[in-house]
Amino acid sequence: MAFHDAHKFSHAVPQSHMAEASSRVKECWRRLQRQLKRLPSNEEIALDTGMPMRRVEAAMSLPRYTVSLTGKVGCTDATYQEIMPDASAETAEEVLHRWLMKEEVDRALGSLSPRERQVMRYRFGIEGGRPRTLHDIGQLLGVSRERIRQIELGAFRKLRGKEKVQSLQHYLQPAESW
Repeated sequence: MAFHDAHKFSHAVPQSHMAEASSRVKECWRRLQRQLKRLPSNEEIALDTGMPMRRVEAAMSLPRYTVSLTGKVGCTDATYQEIMPDASAETAEEVLHRWLMKEEVDRALGSLSPRERQVMRYRFGIEGGRPRTLHDIGQLLGVSRERIRQIELGAFRKLRGKEKVQSLQHYLQPAESW
């Protein structure tokens, strides 16, 4: 593929070491084109620059120019920043899985007494967003750490083998396999 065509399908922003390689490759490409009076091959560029073939190909695939994220897209009022996906944002699928898991956990905990349910919610971070120690829960509920351990143990006994709890097993798999 010729250098002037290689940029068309790449949208990655070059890193500094690749920008340097790209600059060397471009310069070599222009010089060889003048000398050979034809488009040089990637092999000729690699030989001339002393760079490995893979690096020459990578440099050739970089875009020829950069675009500001705040620049307008075509004739629209939208900016590149507005249309680029946010990799850190939760996908609709992830939101749905989290919601379904919460519903199933609530259903499973529904078979417990209010005190057992509260202890389990605190213990596993369902309430408050972080798991709490037996001591912390005891202070919140005004009982000893040992009493919280006993309540937790009773809750586990009630939940063991229940069909509602068995339905939660698939959430123990990594999220990528959902």
